Amino acid sequence: MGTSGHSLDTFNIADLTPEQQRILIEIRRRKTELLLEIQFADELQLTYY
Repeated sequence: MGTSGHSLDTFNIADLTPEQQRILIEIRRRKTELLLEIQFADELQLTYY
C-alpha cells in the first residue's frame, strides 16, 4: 500500500516557519468556511425537493 509521504501522526506545526504557520491557519480557516457553505447549500437544496 502506497503512502503520500505525509503523516498526520508525525506532523508538528512547530516545525513550520511563522509564515508557513500563518498560511496553514488561513487555509484551515478557509476550508472550514467552504465546508460550511457546502453544508448550507445542501440544506437549502433539500428544502426545495
